[in-house]
Amino acid sequence: MIVVPITYKSIVIGYICSHEKKKRTVIDEKLLDSFTEYGKLAGNLIIQSKSSVESPLLSRRELEIMKRISWGESIKEMANKMDITESTVKQYIKTAIRKLGARNRTHAVGELFRMGVIS
Repeated sequence: MIVVPITYKSIVIGYICSHEKKKRTVIDEKLLDSFTEYGKLAGNLIIQSKSSVESPLLSRRELEIMKRISWGESIKEMANKMDITESTVKQYIKTAIRKLGARNRTHAVGELFRMGVIS
């Protein structure tokens, strides 16, 4: 069986698996390097297509809110520190989740980490 990781930067975002190979195929260093490069190219293509279609850029405030969520701040803490209302914080969260095509705030933060937007 051959398993090729699909990567974006240093993050594995999927795998290509195959159990089919010709009987006399030799899997050497050169072939493994080719598979690795293919996985990187596939990962970049996936990220580019997701970014352009499903993940419009967040506004400065939306991104700030998502970073603060990743740091573990509550809605109340964010509102106090940013001098905005809690309902405004909630609206930024909803908008960011929608723009990222995420299911919830945890998924949205994960997408931003995966894309390298936040670290």
